[in-house]
Amino acid sequence: MKYKKPQPASVSVPPVTGAMVGAAFVPWQPSTWPQAPRVFDQAFCDTLRKIFQETMLDELRNVVDDIKGANAESPFPLEHRGHVVAVACMCALDAIASYGYKNRHVKKFARNHFPNDYRPFANRIYPEYRLNLVHAWNLFGEAALLPGSEPIKEIAGVLHLGILNFVESFEKAVAHFLDELESNRELQARALHRYKEVTGEIEPTKVNRTLIAGAIGVAVGIALTLITQAGLRAAR
Repeated sequence: MKYKKPQPASVSVPPVTGAMVGAAFVPWQPSTWPQAPRVFDQAFCDTLRKIFQETMLDELRNVVDDIKGANAESPFPLEHRGHVVAVACMCALDAIASYGYKNRHVKKFARNHFPNDYRPFANRIYPEYRLNLVHAWNLFGEAALLPGSEPIKEIAGVLHLGILNFVESFEKAVAHFLDELESNRELQARALHRYKEVTGEIEPTKVNRTLIAGAIGVAVGIALTLITQAGLRAAR
């Protein structure tokens, strides 16, 4: 009997993210994401839920659980590892918040969806944590990051939060947002628009630089006028 020559086994695996041709919907492969519907519907909401859960929340939780498992004997397993988790959390927060809001989107998302103890500090999360951690790695100014489940609180003007507490609170916030999304028409419109932006179905909204430059010019002019008037009064 003549046997067929065996073919070499394939060792290829799909990429963890990026382009993927001819495949069904895979949440962590944006090229497989379905086209946005004409109007918001339950199927689209389920798609977003799957994307948020499998590409962000599950991965963050896996990293945290792996760190805790590898350092099970430590009372603070995320010590000297918190920056890595915090940077990822802040990027995920930034991304998900943009599906519900624009213009100070993180502040609005935190104020409307995070647990109550976070809401008084909603305006500080983006500038003091997201910007510092992503662009400078370390925290500067009046913010501190703790390695455990410490609740968010302000001490002598400095905002403190535990990274494990933040991860859990972020998960709750996303769940709250998705529940609201099922009935809130304003959130639905924004989510649909943002999805079309990230998938390339429409051009991303751009800031009008001419208007910004004009506003800055007016502000500088007013400041110079006030300074001149103050100088003249002092000279008299």
